[in-house]
Parts: sequence; C-alpha cells; structure tokens
Amino acid sequence: MQPVSLALFWHQHQPYYPDDVSGETLMPWVRLHATKDYIGMALHIKEVPEFHCTMNLVPSLLVQIERYLKGGSDRHLDVSRITADSLPEQEAFYLLDNFFMCNEQT
Repeated sequence: MQPVSLALFWHQHQPYYPDDVSGETLMPWVRLHATKDYIGMALHIKEVPEFHCTMNLVPSLLVQIERYLKGGSDRHLDVSRITADSLPEQEAFYLLDNFFMCNEQT
C-alpha cells in the first residue's frame, strides 16, 4: 500500500461581533472559542512535533481576539462577573434568556 499524503487545513472564522459605533461586542463566541478551542488545537499540534498542519485565522477573528487581549469585554462576560447576590433583575433575565443557548435537540 502506498503512503498517503494528507494536508490538514484548519480554517477558523467567526462573524464580526463588535458594534463599532457603540463599542459593544454583541456575542461571546470569539472569546469562548479562543479559550476552549483555538488554544487547545495549537497545544495538540505542539504535542506531536512530526504532525504538520496549517491553521488559518481570518483577519476579522484576529482583530476580535486582540480586542479581548487589550481588555475588551462582552455583555455575557460582564454579567458573568456580577455576584449572584448583587445581580440586578434585568441582568438576571438577560442571563436566563442568553446563557443557555443550545440546539433544541441537545
């Protein structure tokens, strides 16, 4: 059997979530994926030096990651930082409406 050459190309992208007028980041997905997926993928690659692949992060994703590195936030993160005993009612409803997003079949 002939060896097979395989090129693995990981393409990472997210929609552009910041509202450049208000400064608010509308959704938390870049932060969540950056902390649980992108770093993990890089660490897996590092563990196996003979494994080679290409990782592509689109420019708008890098801009958003950079915003977080410079101290940026999003409403989900801001609400998460409020202790339960000082959570205003409006933020509690926001939490209930937005923190349990999943597909119906999940």
